[in-house]
Amino acid sequence: MLRVFIALGKQLPKNKAMIEDTEEVAKLLAKYNCTMVQGGAKTGLMGTVVTEFQKYSDEVVMIVPEVHKSDLEGTKSKEHYIVEGESDRLKITINTCDMIVVLPGGTGTLAELAFYNETCKSGEHNAKIVMVNTKGFYNKLFKFCNHQVKNGFMKKEHFMFEVINNAKQLEPIIQQLITEKQAKLNVEQVSKEAVVEDAKKVAKVKPLKSSTSKQAKGSSKKVTKTSAEPKQVKVETKNNQASTKKATADKKVENVKKEVKTKTSVTKKVATKKPVANKSTINKSAKTTTKKTDPTKSKSSTKTVKPEVNTSKVKDSKKTTSKVVKSKDDKKQTTTKKVVSKK
Repeated sequence: MLRVFIALGKQLPKNKAMIEDTEEVAKLLAKYNCTMVQGGAKTGLMGTVVTEFQKYSDEVVMIVPEVHKSDLEGTKSKEHYIVEGESDRLKITINTCDMIVVLPGGTGTLAELAFYNETCKSGEHNAKIVMVNTKGFYNKLFKFCNHQVKNGFMKKEHFMFEVINNAKQLEPIIQQLITEKQAKLNVEQVSKEAVVEDAKKVAKVKPLKSSTSKQAKGSSKKVTKTSAEPKQVKVETKNNQASTKKATADKKVENVKKEVKTKTSVTKKVATKKPVANKSTINKSAKTTTKKTDPTKSKSSTKTVKPEVNTSKVKDSKKTTSKVVKSKDDKKQTTTKKVVSKK
């Protein structure tokens, strides 16, 4: 079903042919089950086209600016929209309509024609623009368009509208648009059905399921590998802990060995030291010293030996040796006295 916007004046023209063409357009749209989109006015040619169309169909859509919302009073429409301004209404029409029919009208109609021409030239829409030049109403406009072309402001290919002389010439254009739209719909339907059939075929193919399952299996294997990784990390950490423990134990053993070595060295030094002599041994050493040296030199001999003993014991031993020496001297004196007396 085509959506057709009608651009025309809000006043009734003096020429009745323009009214007749307006009524003929409304009949053709109703004949081909088109939806008529209109600005909502109930007066002039706008009111004429709506009343004539509603005699045969109720597929009327009203798009009215808020300033002119009173135009909706007394009109019957399947849908109606109240927009902020004229520009909003024009944007809605280029986005929703398949064809735009321009009938005789005033400056508002000319503004709509210029807007639809420029937006079609820029590619914002591809709606068909048809001008109904009833009784040559737009001839002077076309002369001005040629004047723009001569002065280099426009090109002939920039005029995006088609011109017809009466409403009856609009019928073949409507038929052509209907067939083109139906062909597009058929192509879209076929493409949708083809997509659905392809989806069904893909769903029935078994290798795809197996491949997906293989992929799933592969993914599960990968997951297991990744799950094993933290275990290896744990083992490594345990090994690191064990190595650190061993290192500390080895250090402890080395420390113990060092302590043992120091103790053994101390014991060896102690063993090398000369033991402290008893009194009897001291007396014997004192005798040997008296035979060879004087009693005064015994002190130096004892100093040279320097046995590592307690000083108190050494002093005691010196005292004892001195006493022994004195006693021996006394004996010598006594023996000498005896010898002298014998002589």
